[in-house]
Amino acid sequence: MLVALAGPDGWIDVLDQILIAQPLDESATLVERHDLDDHPRVRRARELRSQVKVFGDARSVLVLGRGIAGYLEAAFEVDPALRGQGLGRELLLEARRLSDEPVLVAVSPGNVASTRAALAAGYFPVGAVQLYRPSV
Repeated sequence: MLVALAGPDGWIDVLDQILIAQPLDESATLVERHDLDDHPRVRRARELRSQVKVFGDARSVLVLGRGIAGYLEAAFEVDPALRGQGLGRELLLEARRLSDEPVLVAVSPGNVASTRAALAAGYFPVGAVQLYRPSV
């Protein structure tokens, strides 16, 4: 069915689980970073979301933007050499600190590390989504 909706030149994304968390009333530590606009995670976020803001440091990048149904969505990436140290969890906690509304994350169910980071940061599953872009 999605193939028919997308058409011959359309794009179909993977099926993602959607997790959500309430904002935290704590001070954020990351600052907005305009120098990360060429980062692949940022470019991808700008294709799928509006009102994108980028945060990060030397180890990681966090992107917040309006996504599914206008909700605030977070996307993140940790430097591969630094994975497994809890930085993903910290980034997702930071997304909650930077927001004054619920924050969504879309995670592939096969991405165990990101799923664990989201759960450890207080996000809980609420559904699933599969994005597609029809042929123009």
